[in-house]
Amino acid sequence: MAEPVRVAVTGASGYIALHEIAESLDQGYGVRGTLRDMARGEKIRASLSQHTESSNLSFAQADLTSDEGWDEAFAGCQYVMHMASPLPIIEPKNHDELITNERPRKTLQFETPAKRFNECVASIG
Repeated sequence: MAEPVRVAVTGASGYIALHEIAESLDQGYGVRGTLRDMARGEKIRASLSQHTESSNLSFAQADLTSDEGWDEAFAGCQYVMHMASPLPIIEPKNHDELITNERPRKTLQFETPAKRFNECVASIG
């Protein structure tokens, strides 16, 4: 049997991303989700397994605040669904810290490696 077409989904633990992952798996795609914390992977897999076949689901560690991990996350993927947002894990005391000049750069963190592995990556913004 041929390998399924693989889709990378950034921010795989997010609400919308989980729905996109389930839909992609239902349609026969292989999915590699990015996670800041790989320990969340098995909980996500268990949750998705209640709704769809998850054998074509894998995870890679990548964080929008770092250049590390993105090449590995997108290796072998034909498509990218960018769902991640650079929100801090701990709520800041000053909510103005959520809106900084760094946010746009961080949301585009994935584009350079994505372009190396894909002919065309659409950025929605």
